[in-house]
Amino acid sequence: MISVIGSWSNWTFATPLQKEGSNRWFTELSLPPGEYHFRFMLGDSTDLHPAMVVSDKYEREELVTTEGQRVMCNKIRVDVAPAFYLFYATGWRRCTLMYKMFRDGSAVAMDDSPSRAEPGGENSHWKQAIIALPAGVDASDRDSYSMQFFMQGPQLSDSSDNDNAGGSKDSGRRRSLVHTDTGNGNGKQQDGEAAAAARWFAPLADTGVPGDLRSLVKVDTPDKQSASACYQLRWPGGWKLQKGTITKFPCVTKPPVLLCADIDGTMVNEHSDKQEQFWMDSRTKEFQEYWESNAALARSVLVFNTGRSKGQLIWLLKEKPMLAVPDVLITAVGTKDPTEVEWIEDTLWSKRLDEGWDLAQALSAAGEMFKLFNSDSSERVKWLDKGQEHPHRVALQVHTSVLDDLVEQLQEAIDKRQLQARIIVSGAGDWRYVDVVHRLAGKLEALEWVRAVYGVPLQRCATAGDSCNDILMLDGKMPGIVVGNAQKELVRWYHEQNDHGRIVLTDKPEAAGVLEGLARHGLY
Repeated sequence: MISVIGSWSNWTFATPLQKEGSNRWFTELSLPPGEYHFRFMLGDSTDLHPAMVVSDKYEREELVTTEGQRVMCNKIRVDVAPAFYLFYATGWRRCTLMYKMFRDGSAVAMDDSPSRAEPGGENSHWKQAIIALPAGVDASDRDSYSMQFFMQGPQLSDSSDNDNAGGSKDSGRRRSLVHTDTGNGNGKQQDGEAAAAARWFAPLADTGVPGDLRSLVKVDTPDKQSASACYQLRWPGGWKLQKGTITKFPCVTKPPVLLCADIDGTMVNEHSDKQEQFWMDSRTKEFQEYWESNAALARSVLVFNTGRSKGQLIWLLKEKPMLAVPDVLITAVGTKDPTEVEWIEDTLWSKRLDEGWDLAQALSAAGEMFKLFNSDSSERVKWLDKGQEHPHRVALQVHTSVLDDLVEQLQEAIDKRQLQARIIVSGAGDWRYVDVVHRLAGKLEALEWVRAVYGVPLQRCATAGDSCNDILMLDGKMPGIVVGNAQKELVRWYHEQNDHGRIVLTDKPEAAGVLEGLARHGLY
């Protein structure tokens, strides 16, 4: 039996291949656009595809396993399928896209989008639908296809649905009579909507419409001044419909973006002056509005890479509602990687850090520093975390007067105990942070792990920060952003890098600088 296992399932599930003929094995997988790594399984062992031709879609790349081993994998790129990608800002909880691409009308229920935005006010949201072109359409003929459509909402008698963005209550918009099924079955409902679409796009006599399709519903169509009774998409691609206006949305047809940003000083900031605080919060809000109504719709991934604990971030999200909610949170210098909005800890990442890590020995090594550098008259070393918050990290606060000597002594203590650990120094001012973490941990390592899980191409990733602590992720291969308010030590480091434009220093501060950096890297 031959199976295939890959990053699309986080390497947790193998899909059996079916045999066709004497020497061909195959399977069909439906994957979102992006890059994926995979290997073939023969029993309990895995191997590369022996005859896979390297091309613009198939490559080979070395990955690091959960045990820290380097393994060569096949890599495949999944492109965006030719289709009409439509996003609709509405207050309706349920709505149906009634469309016509050929002679006959059809209907499809609009799905919830990945965005958390409220584009039309409270309780509004983005809905989405993908209408694929027929299979086998030649690339040269794709732009000759167009689509007419309107939106069908709930029954007019249904007052529970919000019309903030639905349009059916706007005085300048058409209100049309459309009929729908009143039965209970999903199949009947869909048949009724298809019949309503057929009636709209190919008008029938009243006697030709079944009697059970005559319930009045809310609809969203162009305004009264429009020459057309329907909205029109002139060619396949990405589109938005918001408050009666159709706009092009080309970024949805490109691979998603993964943005990994520090929080404090980069996405949010604090100031004692109320006016300055207002402008700082405004920049954070500007980023949130852009991300949720643009990047999130295009399946992009927002990662916060911070020294804050999960509890501290949850508190911050309550205190700063203008802060965008990340898809992934990397905490404690990359020693924790809780993924998704429900903050489910990535157990495979934790398992990777368990190998060779001994918290008791790490505490013992760090504890020696107090005997060496503290005295009755002066305190030069303080505890920050003894592993209670993050079991794969021990953290100290160290005065700069003893920093270099302490790091040297701490490394000797780690080597003596044969710990698989590394030392990370960060912060600014007279007191610095010294972390002892697993040798495979760190902001950049955790970020590379997340990138592999989500299958985002390297050139579509970006990192952003404001302090020397962020050098750990800015110093990788991804495009980097140093925001305009960055600490002088990070700015000095930036000017010392011969990176050929891979890292940019923005003019604007904080979250506004992140947006500027994305634009300068062509990722906006």
